[in-house]
Amino acid sequence: MIVRKTELEDNVTPSGNSVMANNLFLTGKYFNQPEMIDRAQKMTEKLTDDMVAYGSAYSNWANLLIRFTYPFYEIVFTGEQALANKKDFQNRVFANYLSARFNKSSLLSLATTQSDEKSFIYICRNHSCLLPVESVSEAIATMNSEK
Repeated sequence: MIVRKTELEDNVTPSGNSVMANNLFLTGKYFNQPEMIDRAQKMTEKLTDDMVAYGSAYSNWANLLIRFTYPFYEIVFTGEQALANKKDFQNRVFANYLSARFNKSSLLSLATTQSDEKSFIYICRNHSCLLPVESVSEAIATMNSEK
């Protein structure tokens, strides 16, 4: 008899299914693929009752649940100070976000419209961006005003 075991609980290492669900979510956000995000959400919804009953066994699933529960941002850093701004942002912000750094040669259309000399930070949600800001402090203020 052959049994196919489905690994769901996160132990010392996260379960393969929780890793895949997180990957589906992030890939779906990055490439604007709603069907991937929906799949990750359906996977997570099947385990919410188990998470409540035994939370520590579902920690990676809980991380994904947080991504669905709180605002999720796409942050884009451009220009000469892109890397420095990204590092500063990561040190100062604990939020639900996916970030990227782009230069003039990138395929992202908003980055190619700007000069590499001036640095901008774009705060986006669901692939819709607000007007760019020039400092990390302004980006944080923008995110706080969006909540």
